[in-house]
Amino acid sequence: MLIGQFGLFMKISNSEFNTLGAQLILPVFEDTKKAPNNSLKGLNRNQRGLVRDVLSSGGFEGKKGTRMSLWTPGCNIVLVGMGDREGMSHKMARNAGARLISSLSKKKGTDLTVRFTTGWTGDRMLDFAEGMMLRDYEFLEHQEKPDDHIEENWVVDFQAGSRHQEKLGSKLLDVQSVVKGVHKARDLGNEPANVLYPMEYARRAQEWAKGKENVRVEVYDWEKLHELGMGGLINVGKGSDQKPCMVLFTLNPDEDEGIRRPCIVGKGITFDTGGISIKPTSGMWDMKYDMCGAATVFGLMEALYETGYPRRVNGISCLAENMPGSGAYRPGDVFKTYSGKTVEVFSTDAEGRNVLSDGLWKAGELDPEYIIDLATLTGAVIVALGNQISGMWSNDDDLARNLKSAAERSGEPVWRMPLNDQFRKYMTDSAFADIRNGSILNFKNARMKVVEFQHVKPGKGPAFVRTKLKDIQSGKVIDQTFNAGVKLEFIRVTSSQFQYLYKDSSSYIFMDNQTFNQVEVSELLMQDGYKYIKEGENIDLVFDGDDIININLPAKVILKVVQTDPGHRGNTATNATKPARMETGLELQVPLFINEGDSLKIDTKTGTYSERVKQ
Repeated sequence: MLIGQFGLFMKISNSEFNTLGAQLILPVFEDTKKAPNNSLKGLNRNQRGLVRDVLSSGGFEGKKGTRMSLWTPGCNIVLVGMGDREGMSHKMARNAGARLISSLSKKKGTDLTVRFTTGWTGDRMLDFAEGMMLRDYEFLEHQEKPDDHIEENWVVDFQAGSRHQEKLGSKLLDVQSVVKGVHKARDLGNEPANVLYPMEYARRAQEWAKGKENVRVEVYDWEKLHELGMGGLINVGKGSDQKPCMVLFTLNPDEDEGIRRPCIVGKGITFDTGGISIKPTSGMWDMKYDMCGAATVFGLMEALYETGYPRRVNGISCLAENMPGSGAYRPGDVFKTYSGKTVEVFSTDAEGRNVLSDGLWKAGELDPEYIIDLATLTGAVIVALGNQISGMWSNDDDLARNLKSAAERSGEPVWRMPLNDQFRKYMTDSAFADIRNGSILNFKNARMKVVEFQHVKPGKGPAFVRTKLKDIQSGKVIDQTFNAGVKLEFIRVTSSQFQYLYKDSSSYIFMDNQTFNQVEVSELLMQDGYKYIKEGENIDLVFDGDDIININLPAKVILKVVQTDPGHRGNTATNATKPARMETGLELQVPLFINEGDSLKIDTKTGTYSERVKQ
């Protein structure tokens, strides 16, 4: 029965002992002295005699990992040693299949017959076949093929007795489908970064989804990332000409309404130079593989689709290229992620956790049953565990056990790493991440407002931040430097919108837009803020309990010019300015072409002209 084929690789079928290909594969167990029933069917007398003599004489003992090729006219007969029958495991059978296909030459024929006879179970047959399919992979997309390279695919007929045919017929298709997903992930990982960049990944995902009624692919491009405020992806990717994106897969989107289903999130750094914190040359050449988490997400979706998986599954790939361009983010930068939390950058080579912060928060919005995050996140885990074992962190013991079991079966073992409170504190504590103009500190037993700050990363030594702090009660301003690792106590405040009514002798009167209650803001707290607001306009007042501790002016305001010297026609002097007074009393420098009655956009942070606007 013909099962099918995947990619440009192996064609698969299963049958009883009816046909014979150009190469006959006979897996035999240790100490087999007699050819098993049906194993020699279709061979001529000389061929049968050769196999019998080899087995009976002990010329081939069937020990694990051994092989013997008996070339005869018309058929190459390959004996594969499987070791002890009772001790054969899933892993042993799969590895034997992989070693076999890697050792065969297509020059002796691409038609293979694999005969499972005495001692084989259906599960071990499938394991052997899976190993052959997984190993039958090559990526020659960008190479000149050798003259003797044979493009023709393997054609493999897995033969067994009638009682195994039903299981082989149904399960081989599932194995084939899973392997197709694995090959998809391998292809993506092996593509060079100049070919596979973030939006090319997105294009391939959309192309793959075409014509599949139960598959949905959505792409958040550069503009969408900005619209949503996905600062992790934006900042990591802004140093590259190849802009970042997020790709969202949904399999069976109309299924399981109201039921929580899993979400798989993958890191997709299509090339990682380390950014400003650039990697050494020797460690950079293979950084195209830093997108293998995202490659796995794509491969998983392929495998689930091909197997006909009926439940809903979400996948998210976070894609960016980490380059040290002129627009690249820097050590010491602070930016806001999709969750609204701020991140302080110590090293731009820690880019994975930044892009994943956006992807994981997005995954949380889908209300998943659980989230699995796949990432090539740090080389330090290789130092700890070597190249053959992956680190796993989990906050769910049951899920961790299931993942460990699946990893062992797939030949990709994992080791669970600690996730203790001390690590959480180390990863999340930053004195600087929440420092911004307007933030409030409890410092030296006083409420201090940050009026100015600057992050500093010296050539040597740790980063620090210089600040100007203003005592909210006394108005005194101090200079204060904070070193990395210092613990700061931020006052978590609330804000409400109030309408500015008028100024009396010593304070400014505002009205709560919800309750219509009036409150007073002192001249000390208001400072120059009155120069940017007009009667009847709304601003946010900030409270610590019942105490007003700050006012939040809009970043930009529009005010009318009430007095300025007339502009002179033809005066085009570069950067030439003149004084102007606005309707609130604010005085500033404006370009020469500004006239009385013009409406101007003013930056409230700097008190400077931004642009003329039409009213």
